[in-house]
Amino acid sequence: FSASESGTEKVDLFDPVPGNYVAVVLPFADPPGAAATSFSYRGFVVGPNAGNLTVDPVNPTVTSGDPFTITGSWSGLDPAAPYLGFLSYVDGSGTLVEIN
Repeated sequence: FSASESGTEKVDLFDPVPGNYVAVVLPFADPPGAAATSFSYRGFVVGPNAGNLTVDPVNPTVTSGDPFTITGSWSGLDPAAPYLGFLSYVDGSGTLVEIN
């Protein structure tokens, strides 16, 4: 569930149970008598490691609590298509990465 007037809604399902899902979009606030709000929908499935991501540095030395930078680069992507990836950390957590 996601609801706000920001105009950019996003729902992430991590490790969902296999099956069929339905996405229902209800506008935040359409004025009475106004045309329905238009929207677009993009669905992504993040699958197994495709082997086309490199990171630099590969094994950074970091200090807990201090910010650090890692640069990721992908190869073999269609420049006209959007992508969604997941960078996982050793502890099992991670970060979603959108490539538009």
